[in-house]
Amino acid sequence: MNYFAGIILFIAASGQLNASTLDVSIADCGAVGDGKAINTAQIQKAIDQVHEQGGGRVLIPRGQFVTGTLYLKSHVRLSLQGGAELLGSRSLADYPASNPGSGEVVASQKVPTGQVLTASEYIQALLVADQAVEVGIEGPGTIDGRGQPDAFPVQIAGQKELGRRPMLMRFYRCQNVRLEKVSLNNPASWGVHLVDCDNVHIRSVNISHRANHNNDGIDIDGCRDVFISDSNISSGDDAVCLKSSFGKPCENIFVKDCVISSDTAAFKCGTSSRAGFRNIIVSDCVMRDVKMGAIKLECVDGGTLENILIHNIIMDRVEGPLFIRLGNRGAAYQTPEPDGSPVKVGALRNITISNIRATVATADKVRSGIMITGIPGHKVSGIRLDNIVIRFPGMGPADTVGRIVPEDEKRYPEQFFFGSLPSYGMFIRHAENVELNDIQFSYSGEEKRPAFVLEDVNGFTLRDSNLQADGRAVLEATDSSEMCLSNCKVTGSPNCLIQAGANELEQVSQSGNRLPKNTKAISCKK
Repeated sequence: MNYFAGIILFIAASGQLNASTLDVSIADCGAVGDGKAINTAQIQKAIDQVHEQGGGRVLIPRGQFVTGTLYLKSHVRLSLQGGAELLGSRSLADYPASNPGSGEVVASQKVPTGQVLTASEYIQALLVADQAVEVGIEGPGTIDGRGQPDAFPVQIAGQKELGRRPMLMRFYRCQNVRLEKVSLNNPASWGVHLVDCDNVHIRSVNISHRANHNNDGIDIDGCRDVFISDSNISSGDDAVCLKSSFGKPCENIFVKDCVISSDTAAFKCGTSSRAGFRNIIVSDCVMRDVKMGAIKLECVDGGTLENILIHNIIMDRVEGPLFIRLGNRGAAYQTPEPDGSPVKVGALRNITISNIRATVATADKVRSGIMITGIPGHKVSGIRLDNIVIRFPGMGPADTVGRIVPEDEKRYPEQFFFGSLPSYGMFIRHAENVELNDIQFSYSGEEKRPAFVLEDVNGFTLRDSNLQADGRAVLEATDSSEMCLSNCKVTGSPNCLIQAGANELEQVSQSGNRLPKNTKAISCKK
């Protein structure tokens, strides 16, 4: 933790851009804020002027200024004054396609290390910064992409290809990027896209990205030293999404003091994981009204996902609270392995999640519960959860108890794709060294599934927990070893605390557990 704290202090100290030396108003360059005139040339003139004179601010005054793609330059801050609105043009013709850094290159395209990434239906953007330093956007004004489907349809009639829809902004291989006190609204696709950037600060930003499909909030691809704080993020797709789609990992990423809502994920690593993720902290956030999954940690395209700390999180009305997945999709967003062989299975390890308060709200059984899983021969490892309190809705009779959950090693990783889980709380498979402390699972309706189901787990500890159960067991284990349950209190009326095969029961130790009167400690599967 001292290492992470040191990085935070370093980033916080280095986040300020150089003091402005010049202010240029776009009005002085001929821009008209009537909500109709296209001002691309006039605003770009102001940006170029400030850049050429050594840096400063481009001032956007009160008014509605319509523009196509703008290219931000080094040492330039776009400063939107109170009442200022920068509006994206509703014509695709105003968004050039000759931009770098699309990310997530299609798997069939080989892009040698160091080359510009270009293949994507989202290559266009309202704001583009290419290899700029000391660049930023500040409020209190608003940037509105006006990306509704009537102007930027997902699918064009009579065409197989997806329609081109510009992102709100992309920073490609930039250093010292700062977004502060600005409102970002209505992109046609992704919102804030950062590719191979260093030292990024996003602070006190209001994001509302729900105008179209694929409306991510913030996408961070292969970046280092990124600090997101004190922001309100509402997105139709992933809210904060880390990617690693080419040769560099995402590392030293911090998300703190944010309120986040999303229709797919509040915080996500993946799916692109080519170079991995490491040294990531998410803390002191509220995740509310999140569909599909609040936190998703996915490593399915090679790479290593490690050293993740998530703590002090309130989840209010979410579907799946946590999904941890090591898979083998192996999409080659850059190239295969150096020898030309297919992308190798990655590694997922050293995850600590603590101090979580969650209320699960869903009527769909396949979208409830927690799933932590590797694949045969490749286990996730070093998973620790502490002080976790989750209230589940209860999903009726135990019609999925004993259900075989498909492996789906190569499929796109989404928890509900696996179908209803045999546990109401946590399904763990192909894992080792899993430690759970102070876990409180309960439900409000009828529920007959066990709280935990383990398959192919080596090393499982559950301590000091309070668990509700009313089916045949609190925990069921198959092909698992070195399991320890201690000092747990069980409420409800389960038949037993632990149900496992004879071989597994030899690997179980339990002590100090407080069970209902008619609940056995251990039961052997028939």
